[in-house]
Amino acid sequence: IFTAADDPGNRFLWKSDGTTAGTALIKKSGVWGGGAEYTRINNTLFYVGTDTGNPELWRTNGTEAGTIKIKGFSSIGSRGGFQLTNVQDTLFFTADDGVHGAELWKSDGSTGGTTLVADLTAGAAGTALLDLVAMGDRLFFVRAISGDDDELWQSDGTAAGTRFVTKLKGFIGYPGDTYYLTAVNNALFFYAEDDDAGVELWTSDGTAAGTRRVADIDPGPDSSAPHQLIAVGNQVLFVAYDNEEGRSQLWRSDGTAQGTTQLTNFTGDYSYEPYFYIFTSYRGKVFFRVDDNVHGIELWQSDGTVAGTRIVADIAPGAQSAYVDKLTTAGGWLFFLAEHPEYGTVIWQTDGTEAGTRMALDSRSGPSGGIQWLHGANGMLFFSGEDSRGVELWRLPITAHPAITPRMYVPRVVR
Repeated sequence: IFTAADDPGNRFLWKSDGTTAGTALIKKSGVWGGGAEYTRINNTLFYVGTDTGNPELWRTNGTEAGTIKIKGFSSIGSRGGFQLTNVQDTLFFTADDGVHGAELWKSDGSTGGTTLVADLTAGAAGTALLDLVAMGDRLFFVRAISGDDDELWQSDGTAAGTRFVTKLKGFIGYPGDTYYLTAVNNALFFYAEDDDAGVELWTSDGTAAGTRRVADIDPGPDSSAPHQLIAVGNQVLFVAYDNEEGRSQLWRSDGTAQGTTQLTNFTGDYSYEPYFYIFTSYRGKVFFRVDDNVHGIELWQSDGTVAGTRIVADIAPGAQSAYVDKLTTAGGWLFFLAEHPEYGTVIWQTDGTEAGTRMALDSRSGPSGGIQWLHGANGMLFFSGEDSRGVELWRLPITAHPAITPRMYVPRVVR
């Protein structure tokens, strides 16, 4: 299922099984914000749509009859979206119904089962809620308070079970930012500030007593400002800044000070700053792009150990950069876009080894450009691509050697 425009300025839900005959409009009802907000619960896709010009909660099973508006709202949540979050098959989100302001809601997929969880700020003023994340059978989130310290909260989906956990030192304090709340088993990781150590890595078990700073990575009042947190196994990987060295490095933590260690040691002149970006999990490891001041911006991987943190392949040889982007798992492979000196920006694939990293599709046998997204489904990689017919939907069948597999162009569909 994807969004496409068949009329200027109007985007709708479409579906495709990878054939021209199986590519069709699901329902001529609009999607909100280009269809960027959606989440799947079992066989139902929840998304933010619109028939009225206002944001609405919708669900679809891929059929016209099964595409249903659940409830309309006057505006989106304070974060700039609904923040659709699945907590054990219950959908949580933030929205403004025009009466309570932006608050926490939940839905079971029915109109009657879509209800306000708690009115944290009485009246129409609403509450700024950030970083909705599931941990076990509970939802955790940050309540941002302008001019005061923010707060960590949890909810079981009831008003009585929506409870304050603890104060978070007000490093952020306004909508639009993030604490990078990340669940690893039964622990939350995030960054927060205190007076002694600046902004550092913190963890919480959902209680005030169990909320604490993990480690003072950059000792003293300076901040390492951990960010881009991602779970891998029983640990969290993240990027932290070394003020003395003037550069960022990759770190890992198991939630203890002794188990919080540095994984990379990029060096170079002080004008150089490694830029970590686009983290995704694949085969129990984390893949990302970074410039190590030797190979340019290339694809790297880490299993949470120093020895297992390495470049996957130097796609653009030497100091040239491949500008790896759109990391997507499909059919047992990791697909991504990369810029090659000879072929330009094309689709690559990897199994995590240098030998298993190869070009999957180049402009000689596929689109000449316009690749905006990649998505795997039903043994195929779907993507947008541009040729003389404009930007359309394409597929790449996934086999052991997709570089030699015939491609199929699906006409009419514009992404």
